[in-house]
Amino acid sequence: MAHYLAEAYTPRDSLASDAERLGVAALGRGTVRLLDTLYLLADEVCFYLFESDSAELVEAVCASAGLRIDRVQPALVSDALRTSPAFTKPPPVGRSRTTHLPPEPQ
Repeated sequence: MAHYLAEAYTPRDSLASDAERLGVAALGRGTVRLLDTLYLLADEVCFYLFESDSAELVEAVCASAGLRIDRVQPALVSDALRTSPAFTKPPPVGRSRTTHLPPEPQ
């Protein structure tokens, strides 16, 4: 399977619910797996990293989760980081990481 990065404008207050819906939608598809997310605070852009057979399957999962994705691109994931002692292993399947966002600016 290949890796794909989906990009979406995501208001900060809907980040957790969007990621939750996306994770649930991906569970229903055997060939699509949500691996990680990265959120850019200043731009309110979220990047979702998937493992999938195709970009079309990623787009379908995002659509079924009700997310408006700006684009889906093939991505390369470096294994060099995964072998580094500094790399934190992802949680077991079925569990999610807890995200702690800094407080919103006043």
